[in-house]
Parts: sequence; C-alpha cells; structure tokens
Amino acid sequence: MLCPAVRRKAGRRPKKIFQEISATVALSTVCVLVLAVAMVSYFAVRFVLDETGRARVEVLEQISDVSAGNRHTMENVMERVYQELYPHLTSSEIDGAQIQAKLDAFQKTMDSVGIDATIDVVRGVREIYMTENETNQSIQNLLNSYWYIKHYSGETAESWNLRFIDAQDISSYCLSLGRTVYNSEGRSAAVIVINTSQENQFRALQKLVGESDRVYILDQNGIAICHSNSNIVGTWQASMPAFEERYGFNGSRMIRKNGQSYMLSNYHDGESGWTYVEEQNISGLLDSVVHVLTACIVTAALTGAAVIVLSYARTRRALRALSGFTESIEGMDPENLVLLPVKSAYQEVYVLGTAFNLMVERVQKLIADIQVREAEKVRSEYDFLQAQLSPHFMHNTLLAIKSLMAMGRLEEASGMMSEFVELIYIPTTSEIPLVPLREELHLLENFVSIMNCRTDKDVAFIYDIPERLEEVLVPRMILQPLVGNSIFHGFAEKTDGCRITIRAQVKGRIFEIAVEDNGEGISPARLQDISTDQYVPAGHHHGVGILNVKKRLRIVYGGSSGVVVQSVYGRFTRVVLRMDGYEHPLMSPEAQRVVRNDFSKEEKYECSGG
Repeated sequence: MLCPAVRRKAGRRPKKIFQEISATVALSTVCVLVLAVAMVSYFAVRFVLDETGRARVEVLEQISDVSAGNRHTMENVMERVYQELYPHLTSSEIDGAQIQAKLDAFQKTMDSVGIDATIDVVRGVREIYMTENETNQSIQNLLNSYWYIKHYSGETAESWNLRFIDAQDISSYCLSLGRTVYNSEGRSAAVIVINTSQENQFRALQKLVGESDRVYILDQNGIAICHSNSNIVGTWQASMPAFEERYGFNGSRMIRKNGQSYMLSNYHDGESGWTYVEEQNISGLLDSVVHVLTACIVTAALTGAAVIVLSYARTRRALRALSGFTESIEGMDPENLVLLPVKSAYQEVYVLGTAFNLMVERVQKLIADIQVREAEKVRSEYDFLQAQLSPHFMHNTLLAIKSLMAMGRLEEASGMMSEFVELIYIPTTSEIPLVPLREELHLLENFVSIMNCRTDKDVAFIYDIPERLEEVLVPRMILQPLVGNSIFHGFAEKTDGCRITIRAQVKGRIFEIAVEDNGEGISPARLQDISTDQYVPAGHHHGVGILNVKKRLRIVYGGSSGVVVQSVYGRFTRVVLRMDGYEHPLMSPEAQRVVRNDFSKEEKYECSGG
C-alpha cells in the first residue's frame, strides 16, 4: 500500500497533465482555425486577383504582338519615304507634282505587296499631299490633332499615335507614325505620316474597352498614343521611370482611384518602348471568392471540433504508457545507469526506451574511450618529443655551443644556449600543452637561429600572419618538425637564398597554418606515398615529422583535422596544417596555466625537473 505522499503524487500528476494537454489542444486548435481562415481568405483573394492579373497581362501581350509586325513594316516604309522625299521637302523650290508622283508610286508598291497603309505629307498648312486611299476627313482630323501640332511645331521628331475617329467603327481606327522633316536651319519643314488600320489589334482593344474602365497605350515618353477616352490621346500621362517604379512592368497590382479599387495591368514592349495599360474595377471579381471562403470556414470549424475530441482521447491513452517509462528512470542512480526493458506498445515509448539504452551504452563506451584516448595523448606526446628533440640533435647543438666557447665567441655561445634552453623547455603535464601561435613562432625563430649557426646556412624565416590570429592556441612544437624538414631535407643541397614562409588563415571552423620552403621539393612518387601515409619514415624526406604532426592533430582536434602536402619537385614544398574546431580545444586547468604563462621562472624549472 502506497504512503500518502506517494498517493498524492500519483493522483495529482495525471490530472495536471491531462488538463494541460486538453487546454493546449483546445487553444492550439482555435489558433489554427483562426490562422487557417485568415490564410485561406487571403490566399483565395490573392489567387483570384493574381490569376486575373496574369490573364489581363497575357491579353495585353497578345495585342502588343499583333502590332509588332505592322509597326516594323511602317518603320521600314517611313524610312524609304523619308529618304526619297527629304531633298524635295527641304528644297527652296518645291515641285508638288513630283512629290505626289512619288507618293503614288509608294502606294502602288505597298498595294502590290499587301501593305494596308496610306501616306500623308503636310508642308505648312496648305500644301497637303496624300495617297489616293486617304480621305479629306482623315486629313482634317489629323491637322486638328494635338499630336500633329507637336510635330508641326518641331517639338517632336518622331512618334506614334492611335487615332480613334469613330469608337464604334473599327475601320476608322488607324495607327499613325509621324516624322518631322527639319531643314538645314533645324526648323520644321514638313511632316510625313504613315497610317495603317490594324483591325485585329483594334478588335482586341475594343473588347478591352467594353470590359474595363480605362484602356490606353503609352509611348516611351509617357504620351498616350491610344486611350479609351479619345480626348486624352496625344497628351502626356506619366513619366515612364516613375511608372515603372510605382507599378512595375509586365504585371498587375491593386490601386485606389476616386475611392474605388482597381486592378492596373500593364505589358511593356521593350523593343518599341510602348506600355499597354488596363484599369479594371475589381468589385465584381471578389464575388466568386465568397462561396469559397464560406465552405472553408465551415470545413475548418467541423475539423477543429473533431481534432479536439480525438486528440484528447489518444493523448490520454499514450500518456499512460509514457508515465510508466518516466517512473522507471526517475529513481535511477546517475552514477550507476542500467539498461531498461523496452516496451513496444507505442512507437514513441519504444523509441525513447531504445534511445535511453543506446545513450547508456554510449556513455559507458565514451568513458572507456576517454581513458584510452588520454593514455594515447601522453604516449603520442612523448613519441613526438623523442623523435624531434633527439639526442643527436641535442648533442650536435651542445657541441656547436662548446665550439663557439672554445673560439672565444662567448656572446654568440651564450645567445645560442639561451635559445636552446627556451626551445627544449617542456612542462610536465598529462595534458597536451597549448600555446598562442605567436609563442610557437618565437620558438621557431630560436630553432632556425640555432640551425643557421650549426649548418652555416642563412635561412630566412618569414611569417605573414594577421595579428588577431597570433593569439590562436596551437599544440606546442607543432610546427618545429615541418621547419626541421625544410632545413635538413629541403635545403640539403642549397646554401643561398633559403627561405621558409609561414602563413595562417581561418576557413569557417578550420584554422590553417601553411609552412612553405623554396627547397628541392618532393618527387611525385614520394609525394603520393606521403599523402596516403604509404611510406617508410626512416631516412626519407618529410617522413617522421609529418607522421607525428598528423597524429597529434587528430588526437587534439579530431574531425577533418590533418596535414595536406603540396610540392613541385625542384621548386618548393608547402605543408598545410588543418585544425578542425580550433576555437575549443580540450585543456585541463594546468594546461591553461601554461598557455597563460602563469608560472614563475622558478616554477617552470621545477616543473621540468631542472
């Protein structure tokens, strides 16, 4: 029998969970319903308007395509007429008969090739030349139009105009191309007008006029060359850059005019610069959306009620199985995790149980791996130090110092000894010591200085590293084996102009350090062996140093860390160290003290056994 505390705990928790879930499901369902209705309403309206807008733009594009061919034909005819009549129209002595004869010849040619067009030439206000297909009424309408007056005054050099003579008679519509003829003084001498009916285009325009409130065409200057209100034809309507910025080309958008909502659709013909515009009242378009919205709201309400009931029942049943799992792990000792029996009644409980057991197994394996890895770190560190600071290196360096002292070069011997002591100092710690890159570079300077004294070479040590990267922590003596390879092997047969360059950069999570020398390089076959670790280190160029550096990087950083070797035989060798996740290397407090250089000078020698 359970104690009162346990009974209260067991009775209170299911009730609280169920109430919370019930309230959450109800609130979530209401929110989803409100959001769904709002989104459906919005997207339904947008869909209807967008589809309508795209359809209107396609119609305007079709009208543009119809006029494109005729427009090109008129431009070609205008160019020929202008070239033929220009000498006659600008001459001081006008031969009207010759001008009329040329116009008749042009008309005959156009009729023979099926071009439905007429030509008018107006010089001043009295001299009028026209082809036989033209009428006095159309000429009179032309002379009275604002469009012609702008040409006659010389204000406009060339422009288009759609003239609506009778809105109910398609045959009376004509598209006109006008060009002003200027004399040698730059004054208007005459106006040439090419006219064509374009019945197909006008039928489409007439249909749009019947369906829309306004239909008009603007030329590249924003002048209405066609408008459903004929009184506006020839007047300036808008700056085209401003029109494009406000409405955009080849699209549609909602606008407000006189308290009404309109859909403004337009299509811009980039070749001619014309913009076909339609303004349509959208109040009638929204009627079709009402039925869709009503159906959506009813469906959403019914679905929401069903979701609340079903979610509550199924969640209550599932939580009973989940509570058993939580009680099983609740009293488990964190220091002694054990595997639990996995129940498969519910997928969620099965997954949680399987994941928990897998986590326990991985934790146990991780503890064992950490122990092995720590031991491997220590072994790798000692192997590396033994390989790089070998007794042979120490013996030769001390022998060089002794020789300097014997020759009385005590100052050089003292400096070399200081550099040597600083170079071989290694703190006694179970962790891999990490130092700022600038300290590593300082040690390399000492190493190169010692090797220059020993080998009588003048190796130039250069590093080009941004100041902020000099504070990045790296394993101590990680670069010395690579610099040693350059001196011992890269410059084995070279005495002059030896140079070692170090660069560093950051690429995402990876910190790269490149060590490059201008030595003898590595043969292609040997380079392939080094890149695949298929080589015997002893006695070969770039052997044991690269192997140990690779091993240390993988232990400290893991991931994609490693070494990339590039070389051109006889020219250079470049070794790139890649440190993955360099910003968070594992360090013990003791190692951090070493990095910060918190030890006093006496402590350092005590730690090293000196």
